[in-house]
Amino acid sequence: MLCFSMHMLHGALDNRSPTGRCRLSSDTRYQRVDEPADPRWNGADFEGHGGSRVFYPGLGQWDNDDFQDEWKDVDE
Repeated sequence: MLCFSMHMLHGALDNRSPTGRCRLSSDTRYQRVDEPADPRWNGADFEGHGGSRVFYPGLGQWDNDDFQDEWKDVDE
């Protein structure tokens, strides 16, 4: 089990198990009841990580430090 704050950059490699084993992952979050809810993650109009955009790793250029080429509109 790994536990870290929301500020930790993280990711996982592709599951290339030769035996077809399944990898399960969960993103479980908690918040103290006395802290205000962050509107980015709660309510009817939450944005999450990208709003109406999706991250496609590997589409950008090597000198693309901010990864802007890798964010694509959902309808694109």
